[in-house]
Amino acid sequence: MIQSLPLFPQSVRWQMLPRSLCFTVLIAAASAHADDWSASGGVTLRDAHSTQPNAGSKDKGWTGNAMLSKQVDKWTLGGGLSYTLSTIDTTSGSSGRYRPATTSAVALASRDIGGGRAISATLGYGDSAINSSQISGGTSVAYTSNSNFLSASLALTQAVTLSRRSLLILSARYTNVSGRNDAYTNSAGTTTPWSSSNLGFYSLGAGYSHRIARTTFYVQGDWNASGKEFVSGTGDKNYFNFSTGLNYRLDAKTNLGLSFSTVAGKAYTTDNSIGASVRYAF
Repeated sequence: MIQSLPLFPQSVRWQMLPRSLCFTVLIAAASAHADDWSASGGVTLRDAHSTQPNAGSKDKGWTGNAMLSKQVDKWTLGGGLSYTLSTIDTTSGSSGRYRPATTSAVALASRDIGGGRAISATLGYGDSAINSSQISGGTSVAYTSNSNFLSASLALTQAVTLSRRSLLILSARYTNVSGRNDAYTNSAGTTTPWSSSNLGFYSLGAGYSHRIARTTFYVQGDWNASGKEFVSGTGDKNYFNFSTGLNYRLDAKTNLGLSFSTVAGKAYTTDNSIGASVRYAF
């Protein structure tokens, strides 16, 4: 597999949920009442490019997700499912196309500990199958590979009420992702052995929201740092996420959302996503 393709194709999204979605969940939790149920679903479209020398690629795809949570006293408990389908085309070196399809599940728990502070944890598992084809030296080679991953995160957030309409949220999070690529044999008879990987990283973030009538606008920024490279061979151990969007209160129980997110400072990488979501409380 070419160098630009990570062990977990960019479809590993649960532990790196678009920050707009994370911020929406925090706002929703802050305004929920005891014993409330909440169901949400959304679709995200993604367009990413890598210009890494000899390992460039274009990555386009979409993610659909659904979540269910319940507010019990000071706890919010929930879980969700996600499906991602991407098409990755190489733009340098040998010609190739990779189509990873990933299904994942996540469990989450958060608790209000007073003073506008909350602690939260997630545990996710995912499985990915990648149908691939390459042309090298005039010869076409195809294969299917499988991988799985386990992710876990622990976070502390601080909500600061600036006014009746404005809210500031500060966050600190640690995420660990470990996974395994199964061995496979391509159509030319070449076998690639199994491999594993582990990555832990910290995220520090700040978000701001302001409500005007039924619409809440927000912006969010996160700095992510790791002891390992995020992009192999670049020494790149940190980057930024930025997102913005709005949530519209359709009625007392239904909220609609739109979001846009991007990355900055990540070596050779452009990565943009747009999303739409709906949340219903019952």
